[in-house]
Amino acid sequence: MRIENLIVFLKENFEKGIQMFDTPNIVGDFMVPIRRTIYWCCTRRNMTILRYSEYLMKNLKELRKRLIGKGGKIMDLKDIKTELFNDNFQNYKRYGIPKAQLVIADIPYNVGTNFYGSNPMWYKGGDNKNGESKLAGKAAFNTDFNFNLYEYFHFCSKLLKKEDTKTVSRGRSSNSPCMIVFCSFEQMPTLINAAKKHGFVNYIPLVFCKNYSPQVLKANMRIVGATEYDLVFYRGRLPKFRNGCQQDENGKNIRGTGRMIFNWFAWEKDGKEIPKIHPAQKPVAVIKKLIEIFTDEGDIVIDPCAGSGSTLRAAMECGRNSYGFEISKEFYRRAKDEMLVVKEEMQLHL
Repeated sequence: MRIENLIVFLKENFEKGIQMFDTPNIVGDFMVPIRRTIYWCCTRRNMTILRYSEYLMKNLKELRKRLIGKGGKIMDLKDIKTELFNDNFQNYKRYGIPKAQLVIADIPYNVGTNFYGSNPMWYKGGDNKNGESKLAGKAAFNTDFNFNLYEYFHFCSKLLKKEDTKTVSRGRSSNSPCMIVFCSFEQMPTLINAAKKHGFVNYIPLVFCKNYSPQVLKANMRIVGATEYDLVFYRGRLPKFRNGCQQDENGKNIRGTGRMIFNWFAWEKDGKEIPKIHPAQKPVAVIKKLIEIFTDEGDIVIDPCAGSGSTLRAAMECGRNSYGFEISKEFYRRAKDEMLVVKEEMQLHL
């Protein structure tokens, strides 16, 4: 949609527009830059939506600076680069992909043949009276046996952007990159040591709390697991951080506009609109939260272990460019055919 069309819409729907721009995600995450623009201009100039539309007519140049996209267009899904490669991430050089603001991946947990150990799927029909199913004693995927952790961190060190060296004002984060690794609790010490050897000397542990547990077979034996973990790694400076804090025309934080982000999150399940492709698939809703915290619209996100493609789907819906690698032909095919299909209803419409 061009800016001129946005202006026409505002003039024709200014009463409904007030509610629309004050309500998060009512027409999708791509409205975020528009809401920011309207918030800034209306609050600074004490305008109604109707007067604001008239203001836009005279100040298209200012609006273009504040909206993402090129040529005065608001970015929609068709403007976003989303590429999934059926290859090992170690072969990244052959694709010439750009440096990333964020690398995020769900690496193998090294559970091997015990992947379904606490899951009812170990038994036929989920009942041990029926005997073991074909999944008993099986691994979910081969990468649990041959994943090279040090190659992974080497890849991340090469494909992440360089550290931001610009001076930032007090209370502001830098634009430095980071990487996020989903992992098991037991893997954390190993990951931290490997990351340090590749220059990622700092980390922030995050916990995701579920209201359920797949470990039903052990429910009468011990406390069951209902959490997921990840580590946010960065080199020296704190990475780019976006908590909704707004800035005035002088670049200073507007008090009361940011929110505090805790080191734990609720684990939100995806709805039926998200296909279930991978046995260890992470929810798009959860990944979107992380992407929105550590990147801006138009930034680049890379997933070296793409699996179902849920990270790329989340990046696409957040208005970020993304690249992923998946060595399994089956996961790659299904991700391309099911997860990364840009449906008509996902486009930006007003």
